[in-house]
Amino acid sequence: MKLADKNIKQVRYLLIPIFILLSIFLYFYMDYFFETGLDYYGHYLSEMEKPTGEKERSFEGKIENENMTLKLIPLSGDDTFIEVTGEEFTSEYLLEGAHLEETFRLFDGSNHLLLSGTLGSEGIRTENGETIDAYTYMPVAVEPYGIEKPDPVLVVLIAAGLRERSRGTLPVLFLGGLILLSLFIDIAFPDFFFRLKNLKWRGDIEVPELYRTMQRLSWFIGPFLLMAFLYFSI
Repeated sequence: MKLADKNIKQVRYLLIPIFILLSIFLYFYMDYFFETGLDYYGHYLSEMEKPTGEKERSFEGKIENENMTLKLIPLSGDDTFIEVTGEEFTSEYLLEGAHLEETFRLFDGSNHLLLSGTLGSEGIRTENGETIDAYTYMPVAVEPYGIEKPDPVLVVLIAAGLRERSRGTLPVLFLGGLILLSLFIDIAFPDFFFRLKNLKWRGDIEVPELYRTMQRLSWFIGPFLLMAFLYFSI
């Protein structure tokens, strides 16, 4: 038993540099995870930094192996100019009125009226009384609409700031946090999960050598699996 305890302490010392690297990774990861951007047809476009004092907002990303840029340019009054640019196309729109509980009108580059209604805190109320939820709405992706010519409802939601989100998803972050917490608990209290499994909290307990071997293996592999899991989740 003393030999097993000694081996556990040695493994803990070896894990110190691994956890230092993991902490550095998580520091930069959290900043990247909560980066602001918007949802465009299920793809993430990240917001680019703008010079101090500039009101124009620009979002960039790659959709179906094509680089895209979406710009929101405030005009006089409540009007907003929207420009969607790809490698071989440009779509332009003008949104008149973008304040909550006020009416709006959306025009395309040829000055054709595409959509009108009232903008609410949770979405759009069209003139025929239909309510469109900003967070559950799935933009139309069939002709004539698609990535190159976005659904007018999506354009209005983007211009009103109702499709903005962080790069990562909170449920994934929560799951990653549980994995990390369980790893810390298992290293700090090597018998905790074995006692939990057997519902024995007091007195000596005999831990099988196979369990110890798998435990030490998980200590080494766990941090790298966690980093890979969090990386591919955004």
